[in-house]
Order: sequence, then structure tokens, then C-alpha cells
Amino acid sequence: MRKLVTLLLLLLIPTALAAETFDPRTTSYIEVDYSAGSTITAVPDGSAMPYISAQLHAFPKTTDTMNVMNFRTSPQASLIGSDETEAYKFEWKDVPAGSYDYKISANIKNSNYFPKVYKKIKFPFDVPADLKKYTIPTEKTESNDPEIKKLANELASGEDDAYVISFKIANWVQKNIDYDESAWQGVASAKDVLATKRGVCDEYTNIYMALMRSLGFPVRYKVGSVYTNIPSINNFQYHAWAEVWMPDVGWVPFDTTFAEYGWLDPTHIEVMQSQTVELPSLSYQWRSGKINASELSANINILEKKDRLPEFIETEAWMQEKHVVAGSYDIFWVKLQNNADFYIHTATSLSRGLPIEDDINQFDILLTPHSSKTVGWLFKVPSDIEENYIYSYGFETETIFGDSYSMQLKVSEDGVPLSRAEAESLLMASMSAREKNGRPALSFNVRTPEKTYAGRKYNIEVVIKNSGDAPAERTEVCANSLCDIKYIGINEEASFNFTGTAVLGENKNHITVMSDNYSDERDIIINASEKPILDRIREFFSNILMQLKQI
Repeated sequence: MRKLVTLLLLLLIPTALAAETFDPRTTSYIEVDYSAGSTITAVPDGSAMPYISAQLHAFPKTTDTMNVMNFRTSPQASLIGSDETEAYKFEWKDVPAGSYDYKISANIKNSNYFPKVYKKIKFPFDVPADLKKYTIPTEKTESNDPEIKKLANELASGEDDAYVISFKIANWVQKNIDYDESAWQGVASAKDVLATKRGVCDEYTNIYMALMRSLGFPVRYKVGSVYTNIPSINNFQYHAWAEVWMPDVGWVPFDTTFAEYGWLDPTHIEVMQSQTVELPSLSYQWRSGKINASELSANINILEKKDRLPEFIETEAWMQEKHVVAGSYDIFWVKLQNNADFYIHTATSLSRGLPIEDDINQFDILLTPHSSKTVGWLFKVPSDIEENYIYSYGFETETIFGDSYSMQLKVSEDGVPLSRAEAESLLMASMSAREKNGRPALSFNVRTPEKTYAGRKYNIEVVIKNSGDAPAERTEVCANSLCDIKYIGINEEASFNFTGTAVLGENKNHITVMSDNYSDERDIIINASEKPILDRIREFFSNILMQLKQI
């Protein structure tokens, strides 16, 4: 009898057709008919195969927003495992050659998800012991890589708000990683994603997890399906996103592919979660012969949906100058006001108007409770217009969780001239008002041996902790005449080790620490005693034996 063999299939492939094209980010509720399954083909050595089992790890579960009803398996399956190892196990015994189908099905109701963060969560924070595993590097999520750590520290510098840091890193990923469908096979490592700046949802999520974990955030990987209205798809498809744990709140979603930071649209149908990326959807076991298996496919049919969103954001728009001359520059301003008592990420884009001077058409904005932010687009009015005419240009902005807003710009000979330098100065003033600088906050302690003897080497370990909101880019530690320099990131500890040879009595060691805006020094005394007589006898005979071996 052959040993049990396991085959892993890594992808969940949705094949559903949507009934209509719609924007998932403006949808508040959805109900779907969900099914997923595969086919096993048995090829026994003899007349029948003694045993086959299929473990389906990817299946929808009820969550804070997703309600799974009327769950069914065909044929009958048993639920095994727990938490991240849960699976439905299908079994066949003494089966002849042929194909065997199996599937799950359910009705799912899902709403958009807003975990409410009402106040600032100070970072760094303590992570519970049972969540520590979500902070450590894994095979493909190399959060200990120096380049990943350096980038994360640059992005988080100046911030001590956990939600703001999570948003800034997510927004960097979305803006700097190119969506490339040629990267569909497998999941690239976070190091490779940082190097190539390309990938799909798995890669977007993986580099985000690595950057966040490098700062000490607990982050986990989510897998499922999501609807996209891209014309070539107009469909549900496989998807991955992340969740970040924050004190007093719990797990907060960050979808860096769809740019949904701190919230999710209701078309996110979750089927798995894990500490690591590239987790298996299916596993198989069998005895004797061989099997062939198709990929797991999901079918999702929309039964009902609602497009009305909560009225969280109030939008106001205006022109810097409503009436300008030909060839003038101008700014289209949008102010977004958060009327809710919790953090909200929103985005605003210019959907109609003259060509803008910058390539950034969409602004992603994080609004703290009851706060507001103003953004602007710089553009130039055409110069080649006819005299004695009045021209009118229409502008329109669209905002998630806010209203569309339209404005008209008037252009004629008696308008106001606005130079590029004047317009850029206004934009710079607006941007600088939103920036803030952080500082490292260093502390240190020294670890020494409990006892040592004259003539022996001893070790001094200086441990530096950075509890600030910016990296300490150059930290120098010296013990007597020996020095070492290191980069200490946000919420990171660094160890500096020095050795010396003890003399009888007091051994004085002068420790100094120097970094930006920080300096400290301390004298450390290590007392060395005579070696015990037994130790000296052992060393005497040990030296004699060593000399005899060399003869």
C-alpha cells in the first residue's frame, strides 16, 4: 500500500458573470449566490481506488459584516481543523476509475465594512502574545530585509498615529507598484516586489505586509473574491488584501489594490486568512493509483445590491479665480469635511476639466474625526482663443463618500491673470500645512556578565530602543575606545556588543551614545575576582594535554 500523498493547489479561480456593470466602491450592500468546487479523476492501479479525500480550505465564513446562510456541501463533508486550518473534508472509498465532483454552496449577505477608530492610537504599542506571530518575517514576507525596513521607516517618519502610518504605507504601495497581470503565477516575495515595482493583488498585499511588519504591526493575509468593473472583466475574480491589528479596535482591513484603506466595499467575499501568503485552497490524499484534479473554481451570482453610501463626507469646491485671461494658470480646489466621529479614508478625483499640470489626478485622503482637508489641481488655460469671445470650461470632481461637484470657469480678455509661480506658491502653502516632522526617542540599557574572573574576556551588550516616530538614522555607541554605528528604525531595538579582558578588581568601562538630538553616557563597573583553585588546576592540566597532543 502506498503512503498517503498530499497535492496542493494554490489558487481560487472565480468564474462568475455579473448581471450588470457597477462601481463596487459606491455599493453599500450585496447579496449573492456562492458556489465553489472541483473535479477529481481517479486512476486506480486495479479495479478500484481504496481511498480518496479532498480538503477544501477556501470557503466563506460569517464575519462582522458577512452573513453566510444555507451552507451546503455535495457530497456530504465533515468540518475538520480549527481557525486557520479549518477545512471541509470530502471522502470516497473503494471507487472505480472515473470523475467525481464536489462543491460547497451558500447564500451570502455582505455590507461595506467600517471598523470605527474614534481616537488616535499611539504607536508604538504593545502587541498581545497570541498576535506576535503576525509581526514576524516569513519566507516570502521578508520584513527583516534592510531595504524594506528603511522604506517603512522613511514612510512612517514623523508619525506616531497607528492609523496614519497604516494609511501612508498603503497609499505608497498603491501609487508605486504597477499592476501587471503577467505576474499572476505564484506570489512574488516582498523583496522582489520592492525591486521590480510590479505585481497583482498578492504582490500588493505582500509588500504592504512586509513594510508594516518591519515596524512591529501585526498584519494578516486575506483571500477571497471581489468584483471589478474593468470592462475586460466585469466580473468577480480572485483577490487578496490585508488586515492590520490595532489596540482597542481589532483587525482593520487595508486593500492596497483597490485603494480601500481602513474599510472594504461589500463585494469582498472572504474565504481564507493566514499568517503567510501563497496558502493552499485545496489538499488531496489518496491510496494506490493516482488522481488528476481540476482547479478550484467559484461561481458568484448577484441576487441583490444597494448603491446608497453613508453620508460621511461633505464636499465643497471652488476655483482660485472664477474668471481668468487666456494663457493664465488656475487651481480647482476641493475641501472634504468628515462629519463622522471616526477616521475615514476617502478619495477625490478630477473627472472633467482642462488638462492638469501634474500627473496626480486622484488624491487619497485620511480624515480624522470631524476634520477637513483641502486639495487642488493646477491647470493652464489655453492661449489660442479668439478675441472678443467669452469661453466657459466645465470642471467636475468625484469623491468617495461625498458628492460630485461641478464648476464653470470663465475665460475672456477682462479676466484675472494668475502666473504659474503664484499658483504653485498657493499649492505649496496648502501642502506644507498638512506636513509634520517626527523625531526619534532613544533610551538604552547595558547588559553585563553576573561575574567574571581576572584574565578572562567579558562581553558588554548595549541595547538601544527607539520609541519615537522617526528613525535614528545614525546612532553611534562607544565602549571605551571601541565604537559601532547603526541605523535604528521606528519601534526597533538594536544591540551593540563589545568585549574586554578583565583584570583583577574593578574594570571601568565608559559607555557613550550619540545620535540626532540625543546623547548620553554611563560608567559601567565589572568586578573580576581570582579564578577558583579548582579552575586553575583544570586549566593547568588542560594546557599540558594540549602540549602533549602537539608532540
